[in-house]
This record gives sequence, C-alpha cells and structure tokens, in this order.
Amino acid sequence: MTNTNTTEIKWLEKSPMYQMSLGSRKLFHSNFLAWLFEAYSDSIEILGIEPSKFKGVLREKKNVDLVILGENDEILAILENKIKDIPRQGQLERYAKFFANTKKGILLTLVPESFDLSQTKGGSDWGWTRLSYRELARNIEAWRIRAKLEHRDSMFVDEYCMMVNKICDIAEKHLNPDIIEKRYWFPISDRESLAAIRFDDTVKKHEAQLMASELEKRIQNELGKRLFEEGEETENGRITAFVGGALYNKTPCVTAGIVRDGSSKVCLMTQIQGHQYRRMISSSNFNFAKKSGSGDRYSSLQKCIDESDEFTWLFASEQSPDGFRVQQWENPGPFKSSMRNKLNGYAPDAVYQYIDISKGPVSQGELSYNMVLKNVVSDMKYAIETLKRSDYVSTS
Repeated sequence: MTNTNTTEIKWLEKSPMYQMSLGSRKLFHSNFLAWLFEAYSDSIEILGIEPSKFKGVLREKKNVDLVILGENDEILAILENKIKDIPRQGQLERYAKFFANTKKGILLTLVPESFDLSQTKGGSDWGWTRLSYRELARNIEAWRIRAKLEHRDSMFVDEYCMMVNKICDIAEKHLNPDIIEKRYWFPISDRESLAAIRFDDTVKKHEAQLMASELEKRIQNELGKRLFEEGEETENGRITAFVGGALYNKTPCVTAGIVRDGSSKVCLMTQIQGHQYRRMISSSNFNFAKKSGSGDRYSSLQKCIDESDEFTWLFASEQSPDGFRVQQWENPGPFKSSMRNKLNGYAPDAVYQYIDISKGPVSQGELSYNMVLKNVVSDMKYAIETLKRSDYVSTS
C-alpha cells in the first residue's frame, strides 16, 4: 500500500508533543485528559458530563483508564482508552460488571468496535458509548473557543487537538478494518514513512488483533462458543479453545489453540507469525534447553515428538522436495517451507513446523494468504478430533 499521508507524517515528526507521547501512547492521552479535567473542570463537558457535578478524576482504578467522580465519590463515568489496541467486548463487560453503580461508560477509541457496544453491559443497567478520537478533538476545540485558558495551556491544548487530528488522518487510511480484513499484513507494503513516526507497530498490532477477533468468531461459529468459556468434558480431560493476537518481536502474531487438561497438559496450536503458518504442539512433558548445540537441540525436539505426537499434528516427519502436504485442508498442497531443519521450537515445551505464506501474488507451492483463516478453522476442528483420541499423547 502506498502511503499518502506525507503532510501529516512530517508534522508529527516535528511535533514535540507527539514525540513525548511515544513513551506510552495510551497513558499519555489518559494523563493529558486527566490534567485537562482537573485544571479546567468545565472541560469535562467534552465527555457529555455536567461540569457542576464533576469533582475529580482517578487514573488506572481497577485497570480502567479514567474514573470520573462526582459528589461523595459518586462514579459519574468510567473511560476506557484504546489507541494502540482494538476494543474488546469481554474486557468492557468485565469493567461494566465491576463498576455496576456508575452512570456511564465511555470507550475512547481510534478505530470502531466490531460488536454492539450498547449491549455490552456485563449485567449492569447501562451500556457503553463510543467517543472516537476525532470526536474528542472536535469536542475539545468547541470547548476551547469558550474557555479561558492560560497562554501556555492554550498552546498545549491547540497542539494536542492538531496532533490527534493528524493521527486520525493516518489511522483512517491504515487502520480501516474493512481494508485490513481483506489483506492483513500479508501483501508487503511501504511502511517506511510510518516507521519514521513509530506508527508502523500500531498498525501491525491492530492487524494481529483484528485477525484474532475474526478468527475467534469463525471458530465459535464452527465449533461453538462453549469451548471458549467452560469448555467440553471428554474421557481424556477437559478441552478448551483460545485465540490471541499481539505483536511479537515487532511482527504480527496470531495464535489459535485447543488445550486438553489432564495429568499431562497438551495444547495443539496454529500460529500465524509474519509469513509463517505454523502448527505447534506444547506439552507439560516437554523440557528442552533454550540454548544448546544445534545437534543437541534438534535431538531434543525430535525426542519430544517421537515420544508424543509422532507427527500426527505436525505436518510431516519429512519434507518432500515440493514441500508439506496437509490432508485436512481443502487444498492439501504441497506447500513450500523455508525451514532449514525439520523441527523448531520455543523452549522449554513447544515444538513446531511451518509453511510459507505468500507475500503477494501466489506462485507455485505457496500458501495463499486468502486461505489462511479458513485453514486455521480446519486445523482447530482437526485438533479437537486429535485430542479426543484415547491413543493420542496419554494423560495417564
């Protein structure tokens, strides 16, 4: 994707306030708002709260970014700030449940949520409302016209609004969920200009979290929501599912897995990191060193698999010249892998193999990024079937 936010990026590069915000974007914005509300109490109207009722603000209470207080410490509103992350319904429901006696929940976010925010109540009588960063800047600007600020503070507020608007201009191009969910990070794009303002990591993190959110929906539709909550009891132990997305070593990483509890815990995972499609197994019975000679490390990994999975979950005991074949997929391949060794792992208890994901137009033997999500759902179905087998990695 070609970057067209040249003006905005150059402005942010030269902005002292933006440079200060890079230490911790989320805390910076929360702290700025807390300062504004405490220094100019009538500014609380930007949140739709009557200034005469406002008495103070708490930061990071029970992990909620801002808690707005009224008379006798009455909680008028709670504010959750999402600038580097996407909104998560489960998190907001937990906060709503804990702050059941509040009057209002405000989600301050750079990107829209992907669920019904008004129904995200966690058992409380109130729901959340969204306040976008663009709306925040407009509200502050409208208040600023009527407010009487000290000259120094006036400059800070003006620059803050300008900075937020520049960030929103860039976010509307690069954090658009409709665009991200068609390509995620797979087609290589020009991000040098975003790196100059350290916004590329924010984009990558959003891409990973949006993929994880979409994957969780698809897996729940196929296998049921129950697996992500109480799980399913089987003869071999309780089975549960999970999906997570984050930035790992500055690379988008999404992991979906099925866990089987028992005297020996086993987890079968599919992990998408960068342009690698991995099948990974983790077991409480595995134990290999993080650092050792390459021969010793490979022998340890091989021993773990020989005594457990026997290449049931992993792709194959040997890679053919054409790559790995995956019989559980609609298109079984073969698919190329740039693995130098047959096995790799994360010490002390996870072993994996991977297939290469295409970085653009698909060439012979490459896994198309358009098939990644569908293949992960197929993998999760296969993982459940495998973990239910009484002869697979004994739990006794």
